[in-house]
Amino acid sequence: MKIRVTGDYACFTRPEYKIERFSYPIITPTAAKGLVKNVFWKPQIDYIIKKIYVVKAGTFMSLGIIKEHKELNGLSSNALRTSLKHMTVLKDVEYVLDVEQTIISDKVKASKVNTVSKYKEMLRKRLCKGKYFRTPYLGMAGFPCSIIEEVDQAPVTLDTSLTIIPGLLIDIRYKNSIPEAIFADVVVKNGILEVPTC
Repeated sequence: MKIRVTGDYACFTRPEYKIERFSYPIITPTAAKGLVKNVFWKPQIDYIIKKIYVVKAGTFMSLGIIKEHKELNGLSSNALRTSLKHMTVLKDVEYVLDVEQTIISDKVKASKVNTVSKYKEMLRKRLCKGKYFRTPYLGMAGFPCSIIEEVDQAPVTLDTSLTIIPGLLIDIRYKNSIPEAIFADVVVKNGILEVPTC
């Protein structure tokens, strides 16, 4: 199925920037998967992002965020201190996600009949009614989706400004409860990113 998402702002943080956030120029497959899971989540299902259609790549812009935190001053912790942090985000983005829903076999109870079509229909209803498991966002909780809806077909008009994206975060896998990040150099051809299978 294909899901259209739009947002005023988005930040898909590059992991090499430790202090200030700096966004990838495109939604990462991990962020796209998390977005769909926020719409409809069950422990026995997973999502595979097959393609990402870039309708609007957005433009980079810098945001300054003022944060307040308590400062320890002797025995008193009531003093507030403010700090300014910058982040580089994307403004005005739109994507169409080609999503495949799969069943995680080891989490399916034998007493219940679980089918992909059943859960796909439940996902469709959530999208249609706007009743989500959690608020879908574009990379960060502070950047919720403006529109998230199912579409019948791939978009005709695409943004072709993106080409080669080195070191894109493709997936996060867990081995013995230890996360392992999977990166790959990808090519966006004519506005379409075909997510590599690693």
